Amino acid sequence: METPPSLRGGAITTYGLGVQVERHGGRRTVGHGGGDPGASAYLVRYPDHDLTVAVVCNLDEIDSIGLARSVADI
Repeated sequence: METPPSLRGGAITTYGLGVQVERHGGRRTVGHGGGDPGASAYLVRYPDHDLTVAVVCNLDEIDSIGLARSVADI
């Protein structure tokens, strides 16, 4: 799930079979977010640092990704 697939033409996507594999602050992250009207959520793992942050909000206009990243920065 954490292996980003190659697209046609050779480009690599950060989305690999259900999770996004990216970097935040130089650290590798594996996460996924989502929401519905009235809710927002984001779960992210920093596997090399043994850290996981989960944010669940009961407002859809909240930046759950930004909140999770701010917590991880601390």
